[in-house]
Amino acid sequence: RAREAAAGFPDDPFVQYELGLAHARRNDMAAAAQAFDRATQADPRFAYAYYSGGLAYDRLNRSDLTIARLEMFARLAPDAPERPEVASILQTVRGR
Repeated sequence: RAREAAAGFPDDPFVQYELGLAHARRNDMAAAAQAFDRATQADPRFAYAYYSGGLAYDRLNRSDLTIARLEMFARLAPDAPERPEVASILQTVRGR
């Protein structure tokens, strides 16, 4: 159902984000990452789409994309409660 909804609203960042979450719950990280990227393309200030995309790319072992997404999240949401987790992930990924 999420794919059908997303197809009807390709430029809606929230619909694309929800599709990404649905893919992540099904453990389809490649599709989740693509949906989160579509959400950020539709709204470049959607911090949590970058965060979720970073987590998805981390699961896909794409260090370059993990770093890019999580750094953008940190810039957009400097006071987010996820900051310590993001800092830890970035430190780990950069050390690979």
